[in-house]
Amino acid sequence: KWNFLFSIDNTAQRGLSYFGNLGIKQAKREIIDFIDDDCVAPANWLSQIDKSHQKYSSYVIGGIVKSLHKNGIGIFRDFQRRFMYSKNRINRSFYYFLLTSNLSCKRDVFKTYGAFAEGMFPGEDIDFGMRLEKAGNPILLDRSIKVYHAEQKTVSQLYQKSFSYGYCVHTLKKNYPHLPTKSVSTFFDLLVLPLIAVSSFLSKLFFLKRNEWNIFLLILLDEIAHRHALIKAYFESL
Repeated sequence: KWNFLFSIDNTAQRGLSYFGNLGIKQAKREIIDFIDDDCVAPANWLSQIDKSHQKYSSYVIGGIVKSLHKNGIGIFRDFQRRFMYSKNRINRSFYYFLLTSNLSCKRDVFKTYGAFAEGMFPGEDIDFGMRLEKAGNPILLDRSIKVYHAEQKTVSQLYQKSFSYGYCVHTLKKNYPHLPTKSVSTFFDLLVLPLIAVSSFLSKLFFLKRNEWNIFLLILLDEIAHRHALIKAYFESL
């Protein structure tokens, strides 16, 4: 029944992009679907992708990602994605938030715009999306296509993940100057980072719904991790 599956030796730890590109070479369908190994897809995942490609003309269609476990970190990640998805409806580009954990592309996309950039984890998603956006190829969001993601298990893992994303975004800004990021221009900015983090937290707090109050520390932690990455990237550029 599953004779189309094959295993890959990852002893060398070559990274997500390498294996994504390997999958592109091995794939036989016109539409190539991507999902992460820590995601769970419902039984209708593939059929929903096919329906979406039949309905819309876009060559790249992304779905939404929800937390698999509704613990503190899971609730926090869903809270973050709520803002992301609320700004990106069907038929509107969301290149900056492209997630290869739930993505489908027509084969011609990779022939035209190239495959995933290797050695860029975890920024290969954004890099691929920015290349498509720069070329004028829209990425559409279809909410009917869902997967469920196993989030980080500890606060330490969450901090490291947020830091990695923050750092890679600032690194990518060298290639994509219009990529929206926070910036540091003077030493004064470094002094007020804690105040900025608290302000960001308070602004987000107003959007909390009932029973979500327990994630406010994770919101602040995420802000601090991004600021930590910002400081590191800033001093490395001096």
